[in-house]
Formats: sequence, structure tokens, C-alpha cells
Amino acid sequence: MKYENGFNKRNSQDNTDALAHWFIVPSWDTYDPAWLVSLAREQYPNEAWLANALARCIRAKKYNGYVYFVDSANGNRPGAAGQFERNIVLNDPELGEIVVDILQGDRVGGIEMWARIFK
Repeated sequence: MKYENGFNKRNSQDNTDALAHWFIVPSWDTYDPAWLVSLAREQYPNEAWLANALARCIRAKKYNGYVYFVDSANGNRPGAAGQFERNIVLNDPELGEIVVDILQGDRVGGIEMWARIFK
């Protein structure tokens, strides 16, 4: 069984260190970016590349208000999958500001849902 954020649920009777669960990396899950694509088309109609880039985000790792679409290990280091370029903000009526991390090559690295991060 998995928690919503992707961490594996540990058996309370195993002898694993209680802090070890914080170091388990969430698994990649299937992701439906349709809601993000819709927001991008509505809020950035002249930036078709953004909606197209978001539409390609079909696998994700979710963690406490963050959704990663690219492996963030070694981010911005030479050879890393994620070379950060800039942020774009989308506004969702229910979730508020959604910060989209744009990587080099107009790829989406992930999103930050500020309302969930700063509760």
C-alpha cells in the first residue's frame, strides 16, 4: 500500500529505523496533465509550446505539494536531466498559484502547488 505522496507504507512491526521512511524515494506513477494543459491554454494562449510541453508530462513523482516530471537528482549539474531555465505561474481556481519549472529546451521539470506546500 502507498501513501498519497508515493512513499511505501511500512509495517509498524518491522525493525526498520523509524526515520528510514523519509529517505525512500517516491516511485514514478502515471500522471494525467490535462488540467495543467487546460490552464496553460487559457492563461498563455500565445505560448502553445507550454501546453504541448505539459501534455508530455505523463509520468510523475509526487511529494508534499511538488510534482516532478523529470528526475531531480543532481539538478543543474552537468549531465543532469534537469537544467533549470525559468518559472511560469499558472493560477488554478481551487489550488491557487501553480509554479511551473521550465527546463532548457522548453521542457517541464515539475510543478509546485504553493497552497499545499505552505499550509
